[in-house]
Amino acid sequence: MPSLKLLFAAVLSMLPLATPAAELTPETCRASDDAQVLADCIERRIYQPCEEAGGSVGDVRCVVGRRAVAERRIERATKRIAERSAKAGAVKRGSVDRSGSSQPPRDHVLEGNKLWERYVWEQCLFLNELYSVGLAGGERLGFCEARLMEERANLLDRTLKRMAGGK
Repeated sequence: MPSLKLLFAAVLSMLPLATPAAELTPETCRASDDAQVLADCIERRIYQPCEEAGGSVGDVRCVVGRRAVAERRIERATKRIAERSAKAGAVKRGSVDRSGSSQPPRDHVLEGNKLWERYVWEQCLFLNELYSVGLAGGERLGFCEARLMEERANLLDRTLKRMAGGK
């Protein structure tokens, strides 16, 4: 049986990249300010900007990279949820929303993603306000957005696991 490291490396090699793998080195990753390049570097475990974060520039690179990775995970999970729903016949039957209309599950997931983004924005503005006046429980805007987008990605991943029969 292959080791977990080999399986992980195989999965990483299949991830879509914005930058060709040959161009990704720790040096090129450190020099880039592009969110997609930072996400490629993080997903390929070439560079972890949060480990080198320090000062405002380092913090921004950390947050931008984390959020880009979370957005990719959300997109991949949303696509897989739609595929699995279609295979199960859920798209043909549809589901009934609150207004009584039939809507495919992917539409519900996409709508949920939009509502989550709106929630993230409002919640993080609130927490940033607390942070800016020095109140306990506050959080800087970018860090809050990255954290909550990661939570959405985790939620969708758990949904996929349940759809596959996991717990």
